[in-house]
Amino acid sequence: MDSSPPRVAYSFDAGTFDLRKSCPGLWLMGESSQSTMVRLDTRWELMLGGLRELGAVLASVRSGPLNLATVWPRVDFQRIPGTYELVELHSGTELRSGMLGSAMAVVDEIDGQQMASLQFSTRDGTGCLKIMITEDSDLDAFEQLVRTHAVATAWGTPTPVESSDPTEAPLPDWKQVKPLWEGLARTRPGRYFPGLAMVPRLSGLKAAAGSFAWQLQPQVDRLLLEQMTARRGWMEFAVRNRAVFMPANCTLSRASFCGCGLTFFSPQTQLTMRCGDGGAWSTWVVCLPTPEGERWNIEAYDERGELCISIGLSDTASDAEETFWRSQLLEGRLA
Repeated sequence: MDSSPPRVAYSFDAGTFDLRKSCPGLWLMGESSQSTMVRLDTRWELMLGGLRELGAVLASVRSGPLNLATVWPRVDFQRIPGTYELVELHSGTELRSGMLGSAMAVVDEIDGQQMASLQFSTRDGTGCLKIMITEDSDLDAFEQLVRTHAVATAWGTPTPVESSDPTEAPLPDWKQVKPLWEGLARTRPGRYFPGLAMVPRLSGLKAAAGSFAWQLQPQVDRLLLEQMTARRGWMEFAVRNRAVFMPANCTLSRASFCGCGLTFFSPQTQLTMRCGDGGAWSTWVVCLPTPEGERWNIEAYDERGELCISIGLSDTASDAEETFWRSQLLEGRLA
């Protein structure tokens, strides 16, 4: 008997949501006549704190050609003291409010069904986080949250602007990287190599190439995920963009191609790899030292050298899964 949790539903009967009625004079028509939206103010801490009233939601984060969506059974964002970062205490998701630029409440209508969400974008207008209302959400709380933050023009207490493209340091060599390598396993995978000021993480991997990191051949990451899905392996994902870091653990149960790409499913998590949207996509194996031994993860970078996703086995993976995973990563090494 399958003991996995049921798949989450996030579509509703037509007429469930009505932004025209709840926010008269403030709603806008979307690019198509099938969606309505309302601008929200930029009081990020207050707005994100209000998500705890919603109950279970589906959180979706896009980075490069990837989109990771996972259920949050409950939401509780708290500010990290002394910073403009907020952390969601149950999922471990981190959000840099200094990178946020705007937010919208959106209701889409497709084939007689509605989907409602809160959509956040960075200062350059790039979507970075979507919070979708599910059948287990409190719909009244969603309507109240939208009314509380609805505005004709986005406003709120300004958050200091973070520089999105600071000057980066020269490429390091292996002598600089080697003493700091153990720190990789103790930190969140991010834009910079820990311990080397303004050195991109990818530059550190290139300096370690042949020792503790190597580049993979194209498509190895996708093919290996298909194989792990067939084996129903326990996986760990962590997607990052300029504003959001979101981890998720799951057992992949099936994969499906559609018009947008290839999607891997578990009951409450899905990862989509979009076709033709990757640019100069590159993937690397990173050997991370831990007290239990080395952990081999895949890290994927976009054409700007920005980290998009980290993929690894869950701590609950079997020895057989670990052996298979490593053999495929060695076989897929780029010559």
